[in-house]
Amino acid sequence: MSNTITISQACTILDNLRVPLNSEQRATMKGAIPYYGANGIQGHINDYLFDEDLILLAEDGGYFDEYQSRPIAYNISGKSWVNNHAHVLRVNSNFCFSYVFYCLQHKNIMPFIKGGTRSKLNKSELLEITIWNPPLATQQKIAMVLSTIDNQIEQSQELIEKYTAIKQGLMADLFSRGIDVKTKKLRPSYQQEPNAYHKTELGCIPKGWQLKPIEHYAGVIDPNPSHRNPIYITDGFPFISTVEFVEGDNIEKNTNRRVDESTVIEQEKRCNFNENSIVFSRKGTIGEIRFLPTDIRFALLDSLCVINPKHINENFLFHILKSEYVLSQIRHMTMGQALPQMSIGRVRDILLAVPEDSTEQRLIGDKIENLSELIRVEINISKKLKAQKKGLMQDLLTGKKSVDSLPDSILAPVSSPEEIAQK
Repeated sequence: MSNTITISQACTILDNLRVPLNSEQRATMKGAIPYYGANGIQGHINDYLFDEDLILLAEDGGYFDEYQSRPIAYNISGKSWVNNHAHVLRVNSNFCFSYVFYCLQHKNIMPFIKGGTRSKLNKSELLEITIWNPPLATQQKIAMVLSTIDNQIEQSQELIEKYTAIKQGLMADLFSRGIDVKTKKLRPSYQQEPNAYHKTELGCIPKGWQLKPIEHYAGVIDPNPSHRNPIYITDGFPFISTVEFVEGDNIEKNTNRRVDESTVIEQEKRCNFNENSIVFSRKGTIGEIRFLPTDIRFALLDSLCVINPKHINENFLFHILKSEYVLSQIRHMTMGQALPQMSIGRVRDILLAVPEDSTEQRLIGDKIENLSELIRVEINISKKLKAQKKGLMQDLLTGKKSVDSLPDSILAPVSSPEEIAQK
């Protein structure tokens, strides 16, 4: 990389102004001003050391070896207090603040890190870190491109949070009140019409609903009752555990662990995997669920079990298993366990309140699934934007690609889920 400068040339280091506060001190200074540490806000107090735009770069405890996926630097503005676990950088006036920030946000500084029990970036090494130094106008253009994508990522995350909140509220209503199949609207609540409900051991549920264990509605199967670990091979079939449970109710199919075909065949015979099969985590992170993929062959870790719907709508079953109604039962069943786990028998004993009318089941399942699809679309948009930003940072912040060569579409707004659905 040609035409580089060091951080000492681009920034003034304000570490001498930092003041650490212990928890007792912060407890006597409660307020609204952020108190920052290595990786972000540690609390809020009523006083400040700085009142300006600054870059904070972790001194110790940072995500130095995870720099590609997690930031090692973040920018702050306004009143703030910073402790001694973050370097404080004031960008000099002849440089673009946002450009310098993006140069550091996901930078590989491992060659500058001192080892030991806690990795540390000393000030002397910080000053020697280099960044590419294009003309100020180019810096500003690069910063505009990256900040535009950041804004789109933030908007996408806001939509994810909005839809998730709506979904949680909708689930609470649907699984406690149900839907009138004629009007397609929520039934009156218990407070509005108590005679429309009947009592069960788990509380009042709508009339026309019945409370029965999962095994009444679905087969619950242990994919590996011997609980012996399979032999892992290099070129084999995906071996799925909760590690592969990723955002958006998805499963990562490109697994690190692989098994031979005999393990897969054995589980396929035992579990009868199909398009409606649900996988349920019964150890560790109990209650995590996913629909199993249908486009690959695979095997499952024995901490998972398979739930195959029989006399129930698959979307209704999937979403009620994710509801607080079921999760509270799981917490009660595993209370006091050092390593939370549930036997196959206990999973089969989980009680479900289910409408006898299959149309009502479908309506409820579809309403929740429609919102879930909006969330999945937005998660995919966010992932694509983050990948795009990563590629642009690698190209633009090193001079490999000119910012002036970028197509106008780079700055075009991303379609919303509603717009996508209309296309």
